[in-house]
Amino acid sequence: WPLLQAKLSALRRLVRRIFQQISQHIWAPLAAKLKAGRRRIRRILEPIFLPLWAPVAARLSVLRQVVRRLNWLRSLPKLGFSALRRAITTGIKLPRTVVYLLEIVRIARPIALYIRSSEVDVVHTILPNSYLVGACAAALAGGRPLLMSRLSLNLYQQEHKLVGFIERRILHRTVDAVIGNSDAMLRDLRSEGVNRSKLHLVYNGIDVRGFANEMVDHATARRLLGISNGAIVFTVVANLHPYKGHRDLLHALAALSRTWGSDWLCLFVGKDVHDCLPELKRLCLEYGLSRNVEFLGPRTDIPAILSASDIHISASHQEGLPNNIIEAMCARLPVVATAVGGVPELVVHGQTGYLLPPQDVDRMTASSRARTRAGPAKGIRRSRLCQGDLALQHRYQRGRVRIDLCRFGQHI
Repeated sequence: WPLLQAKLSALRRLVRRIFQQISQHIWAPLAAKLKAGRRRIRRILEPIFLPLWAPVAARLSVLRQVVRRLNWLRSLPKLGFSALRRAITTGIKLPRTVVYLLEIVRIARPIALYIRSSEVDVVHTILPNSYLVGACAAALAGGRPLLMSRLSLNLYQQEHKLVGFIERRILHRTVDAVIGNSDAMLRDLRSEGVNRSKLHLVYNGIDVRGFANEMVDHATARRLLGISNGAIVFTVVANLHPYKGHRDLLHALAALSRTWGSDWLCLFVGKDVHDCLPELKRLCLEYGLSRNVEFLGPRTDIPAILSASDIHISASHQEGLPNNIIEAMCARLPVVATAVGGVPELVVHGQTGYLLPPQDVDRMTASSRARTRAGPAKGIRRSRLCQGDLALQHRYQRGRVRIDLCRFGQHI
């Protein structure tokens, strides 16, 4: 009973803190704007401006009476939070942030029911939206321990300020442990106010032996892909997100094509997530690169594609710890990459590749030209990245990641 009381007290404090932040940053500005509004709008907002200590049931009861008077939706008790959200947005067009918070709670409710019914002991979340939903579900389920994994930089908080505010002011203070996949992630988390004792470093891992077994020899790989043996081949393995820097790379390739001639090829591998492919193909036509650039789409034969490559390129504007560079290390390819996120922890500048500032087309052009001057395609390929292989064996094997996760589990 004392333990249950403590959990309920913690849950009440969390809910009270959330309501206080919502009242201060959402409802107060909205009330100021609607101060001279119509009586109809004030009656709609009546349940929202009840005191913070008013029971939730009282708020819902008043709101349902308003909805019935306006004949908006008579099935509110059956449809629950989704109908509540639709009724409110239909009547007064609340800010998107409010609708977003209502949606988070709506999604978290069935998850909390599943957690309670399945006797789940720990809630582990990955990515920002799941962090919010998981924290809400863990609280609704009775205060389950909450873990969070961060796989990317916190640049998303600049665009989604509400998410960043909730993470920094509420979630980071209540989370039990946080995993980062690189030192860059841990630096971001420390700057956001996460206690150092909660931070744990677990690198990404791949099946090195399985990846090596799927690779083929250089000539066979080129024959399977229809590429001549004398061509210089670049590979880019990344979904077609705008922040992956495909446009920057096409600008650099356009400058390089004037000195290379036509005996080179760049293979883009990845899914077109945001309908960027038509724009990229238009740039290829504009720069005269249509014969030298191929978009292969999503593929499952990445080891074979890297087997045909000479240089691997990553032009991303932001990254966590990119698996495509780890796979390029496994394929013993030199890497030209932007120094963002955890990339400098993978690539040793001047030894296993070149690091460039993000969105710097001139530096990318110069580095790619320097790599190709090392010799013909076969000569470049013979420059095995022994230091990269050593780091791969030491840090990024899947077995090593299992050991790190086991130690983390024992700590929790």
